[in-house]
Amino acid sequence: MSTRMQPRRPGRRNSARIATVLRGGVLLLLLLPLILRAQPLDTLVVQAWANDPALKAKDLEFQAAMQKVAQVSTLPDPRLSLGVFITPVETRLGPQRAKVSLTQMFPWFGMLDAQGRAAEARAQAVYDGYLAERDAVAFKVRAAFHPLHELDRSLQVEHRELVLLSRLEDLARERYANGQVTQVDVLRARMATNAQRTAVDVLEAQRSSLVARLNALLDRAADTPVNVVDSIAVIDMSAWPSPDSLERAPDLIALQDQARAANARADAARAAGGPSFGLGLDYMWIDPRTDADPPGNGRDALMPMLTLDLPIFRKRYTSARMEAELDEQRFDRMHEAALRDRQAAYAEAWWQARKGALMVELMDAQIDLARSAADLLVEAYAQGQERFEEVLRMEDMLLRYRLARLSALKEHRIAVAKLQYLTSIDNNN
Repeated sequence: MSTRMQPRRPGRRNSARIATVLRGGVLLLLLLPLILRAQPLDTLVVQAWANDPALKAKDLEFQAAMQKVAQVSTLPDPRLSLGVFITPVETRLGPQRAKVSLTQMFPWFGMLDAQGRAAEARAQAVYDGYLAERDAVAFKVRAAFHPLHELDRSLQVEHRELVLLSRLEDLARERYANGQVTQVDVLRARMATNAQRTAVDVLEAQRSSLVARLNALLDRAADTPVNVVDSIAVIDMSAWPSPDSLERAPDLIALQDQARAANARADAARAAGGPSFGLGLDYMWIDPRTDADPPGNGRDALMPMLTLDLPIFRKRYTSARMEAELDEQRFDRMHEAALRDRQAAYAEAWWQARKGALMVELMDAQIDLARSAADLLVEAYAQGQERFEEVLRMEDMLLRYRLARLSALKEHRIAVAKLQYLTSIDNNN
């Protein structure tokens, strides 16, 4: 309480009583239930990460993409064939009854490695998409949390203002009863109290929609109670990381991974244009001859085989390679465009954060001045030296400054959350 509000002579007992009630422990009583059941923002972000279905889908997509690596980087299955001659084929050593063949095909050198690298890069891009989705979820939670924080703190301010106006109405009634003022002061005080009570009711009605919005991000019932912690502070923007940190944003890295995958696909297409070859073995069952007995009569035959697939028709291989090279260029251009857009968004968000910090600093100074002025006006009105409407006007101005500070703090922290999203700071811990 300001020293100017201390009673210095018996004639100021009214101002001392009003100042004691209005500037006393009301705020502490309002804050106590919220402090006891507060839910920190970081806890809500982690809970959203654990429950978000889109994030779970991204994780499953990554796991599925990883399974593709083994599919494209292993040799094709060997081919086993068995043939039985309905009419035996006569050979010098006897009639040939059956034949079994086993063949293993091998693609051109480097093809399997290139296909594996392409699949790994695509899987990494999916994982980066998962990280980008985590960043987006964290930003959504923060963007939903700060309006709720502003509303709860605004409710505390509005409740305190309602108590203050009620005390001012009591003071006006007392002075009217003593014949010191007209009934107009009482009516003005009642009008201000009614308007303030409605403002409180409006905020309380709005809270349920903000709670439902936050609970939806946490994948829980819309009416689940949410109490926010009162520890939101202004961030020093001079120490914020430079825009160079934008390069580590997961969605930008995902585009680079897609470009790497396209480059590996081009390598695979070049390798596919080379001949593939197979190594095989044929085994033939031969029955002994009955009409003669040549050396090796009835001996089975074993024949090694070499197979070549000749890629004579080159158009499809050339086309596949050009497609991959064009995709690589496309992803490079997309990365450049995304980085440029993100740099512009970073500059805008940084300015919004800085502006919010400046407005909070201004409102702090204005609140100190307005509080001192309001104390002086209440003191002067209690002595009959000031008009009641001036007291109400200054109290209203003080209220507006307090609410403006909360609004500026909200805008500042949402802008900071946007910077966290753009630079992927602290979301991948």
